[in-house]
Amino acid sequence: MKEGRIRRLLHHLKLEQKIGIVLIVVFAVIVCIGLFEIRHVTSVYDEEMYNISVINTRSILSELDGILDSVNVFGDYFVGDDVIQTNLSTIKESPDQADISVAKRTIVRRLNSLQGTVQFVKDMALVLPSQEVIHSGDGFLLFSDDTGKANDLAMASQGKVVWVPDGLGNIYYVRQIRRKEYLKLDHLSVLYLKLDISSILSEISDRFGLDTPLNLSVYHDDRLLYSSFRVNPEDADVLHSFVEGNGRYSFMTVEGNKYFVTDGVMSSSQWRYVHYLDYQSLSNRISSIVLSSVITLLFAMLLSLIIIHYIVKHIIHHLHVLELKMERFELGDMDMSDFPSYAKRPDEIGVVHQHFDQMVVKFDGLIKDNYVKQLLIKDNTIRMLSQQINPHFLYNVLDSIYWLAQGYGAEDIEQMSYSLANLFRISISNDEVCVPLKRELEFLDYYIKIQMIRFNDRLSFGLDIPDDALDVSVPKFSIQPLVENAIKHSMELNDEPCRILVSARCEENQIVISIANTGSSFDADIAERVRSRQIKQSGNIGLVNIDERLQLLFGYDHGLCFHNHAGMAVVSFTVPRSIGRHVESTDC
Repeated sequence: MKEGRIRRLLHHLKLEQKIGIVLIVVFAVIVCIGLFEIRHVTSVYDEEMYNISVINTRSILSELDGILDSVNVFGDYFVGDDVIQTNLSTIKESPDQADISVAKRTIVRRLNSLQGTVQFVKDMALVLPSQEVIHSGDGFLLFSDDTGKANDLAMASQGKVVWVPDGLGNIYYVRQIRRKEYLKLDHLSVLYLKLDISSILSEISDRFGLDTPLNLSVYHDDRLLYSSFRVNPEDADVLHSFVEGNGRYSFMTVEGNKYFVTDGVMSSSQWRYVHYLDYQSLSNRISSIVLSSVITLLFAMLLSLIIIHYIVKHIIHHLHVLELKMERFELGDMDMSDFPSYAKRPDEIGVVHQHFDQMVVKFDGLIKDNYVKQLLIKDNTIRMLSQQINPHFLYNVLDSIYWLAQGYGAEDIEQMSYSLANLFRISISNDEVCVPLKRELEFLDYYIKIQMIRFNDRLSFGLDIPDDALDVSVPKFSIQPLVENAIKHSMELNDEPCRILVSARCEENQIVISIANTGSSFDADIAERVRSRQIKQSGNIGLVNIDERLQLLFGYDHGLCFHNHAGMAVVSFTVPRSIGRHVESTDC
């Protein structure tokens, strides 16, 4: 129901409105596709940015992971060092304070000798079970509470590494030292190695030629170890929980700035990192590009709509002109001279107007031709009616002569009077304009018999007519006058014998009827003289009369044609085969 209502509504819209609706729908689809493509391009750009960011970040952090691995190797060596193991055992078990003091000094010397073995390790310290600290380097900066917590973590880890931050940009490598002698594995001390992670990242950034320092947060066992990202640790935890270690990327807005966030895990140390790339300036540029693209697209669409509206309006104007022409044509006015000419326009609009103008001209010509044709038919009818008295009288006289000649046995007079009487009978029989070709040949036969008696052996006559042409309609009295014209010019002016041949042939959709004769020839300008009415007519019906009737009945391309061929003068004309079999009427 709704579909039918919409269809009826569209049917009542003007063409310009329909085209406008189609254009709006098309442009709406283009806008949707354009926005989708912009979104798709942005997504692809973010994906590529993620890939580049991950590759760069992993390359940088692989350096950090290598440093941490060397620290792990050093820690393993230190924990198993015989000097450290022996002296820590002495400190734990010896009752002699002198031996304990010697052991402590030995440990200090050992620490000093190992200082600088591993790059970026700024301090080494041992926390004894008595909470006494033996250290070398810059100094041990952990507060007592932090030290207690770190010791508890190390004791709980039972020799595994624990990473502890000091809140000042340093990370401590914390590990319990257990006695390896006889695999007693009892507690001897806790090892602390201080790493300046800021210096490490700064140097790595310099190696890779980074203009800005890394915004990085590092976690171990879900504890924040280090963050160069200038937000509160709680905010960093929120960011980390948002990324959830999925190995992909996300966007977060922190303190009004937008960041491109990626995360991952370092293979050796198993530290989880979260990298924050400043995306705000880049996002602003992308937003500016997207906005300018959308504005450009909308402007291009608006401009296209204006141009297309102008073009459509221009086309509709020409269609409106055609509509006005049709209205005038419908009213019977064939004068289109006050409309603009489209004769030189090769496009479809010009072709439509040209065809319509040609149709109007042809229709007007057909009306005028039909009017002239009807006048000619009426004039012929009047003349035939006015002359019927004399033919009837002559026909009765000839009929009487025929019976007298038959009574006296004068066969030639009998034949001539019979043929002449039939000629008069056919001429006054009816007012048909067109007759079948076989009736026209019957009339011609009577005429030829008279001429054969007149000229005796000097005249020979032949017919070459196919059977399928006998029912084609031809104008009445169109062949006999042409044969009479041939006899006049070939026999009456000389004593030479004459052969006349009447033939017909089929060509596509028309029949060509030809009358050829020997003894005469046509002048080269005969056709032009007939068309211009400069030739003298013979009798009541001459060449000009036949030429006019052919053109009025069948069109201006159906007239008499003249030529000379093989010593014979040939006159021919064509009639349409489309008329089919003759139907009795007053018209062809």
